[in-house]
Amino acid sequence: MSHKLPESPSSDAADPRELPPLEIGTRDEAEAAMGQFTALYLLLQREVVEQNAKLQLAAKHDHVILDLKARLKRYETALQEWARGNRKLFNGAKSLELRQGIIFFKLNPWSVVFLKDWTDKLVLARLQKLKGWAKYVRWTPAIDKRRILDDTDGQAPKLTPCELAKVGMAVEQEEKFTIEAKLEDVPIP
Repeated sequence: MSHKLPESPSSDAADPRELPPLEIGTRDEAEAAMGQFTALYLLLQREVVEQNAKLQLAAKHDHVILDLKARLKRYETALQEWARGNRKLFNGAKSLELRQGIIFFKLNPWSVVFLKDWTDKLVLARLQKLKGWAKYVRWTPAIDKRRILDDTDGQAPKLTPCELAKVGMAVEQEEKFTIEAKLEDVPIP
């Protein structure tokens, strides 16, 4: 005798654990509910076993993946050090094409950073105290870094590096090293 399983909640249900309560009135209904419970329990156990088997299978690859990541990082570090020491080979460019890939430096967008020993809180207090600097403070007191960037840009900036240093800030642009592999040309070891 087979029991029909109750339908699963629809995929658009907010949370499958929020099913409406069941009402059991008779022994026959209790027997049927027990049959449903048992069938669902067995399905759950089967799903858990299958999930665990997949997790164990995936775990077998963890050490290989970690090893490959470590080896990639080792080569990335070595290439970055080599590239920084051999910038003359870039002939003023930001990139250098090698046989099996391109190494390049790219600039991140300008950002406002704090000088050594300055914190957000210290800079904010200083901006609020000094005349002419309040416009760089947001209403929810926060430093308006976008406006600072705007006012330090261009031929005649409104803010100079010296003025920024007075309130514990500077405008910097970080350079990031990147490697782009030409996968179609790479022999697989």
